[in-house]
Amino acid sequence: MEAMPERSSSSATPENAEMRYKWRILWSVVIGLFMVILDSTVINVALKALQTQFAVSTDQAQWVLSLYTLVLGIATPLSGYLGDRFGSKRIYLGSAYVSAKLKGDLPGIWGTLSACCLD
Repeated sequence: MEAMPERSSSSATPENAEMRYKWRILWSVVIGLFMVILDSTVINVALKALQTQFAVSTDQAQWVLSLYTLVLGIATPLSGYLGDRFGSKRIYLGSAYVSAKLKGDLPGIWGTLSACCLD
């Protein structure tokens, strides 16, 4: 009587490893898009407070949301590249320093907007 070869577990096959990899990518994209939507919602809620605090019109305050979403879309891949190249800690501390410095030095909504874009 010949011994039957043992079947390897299904998770060890290259096809299953590739599927797991694809699912991880999908979930990363889904979570990333959810965070962009959540961030935009937070800025929308804060628009009235921005108008009151900086004494600006609705049109000017709306620029905050538009620029914030645009900068977030640009900064996410850029920060990943810079983090790989120079180290995540250096990039984080450098951006925190520059942002804090600009928030203190630049007056008005455009100064705050510029600092938040770098943040």
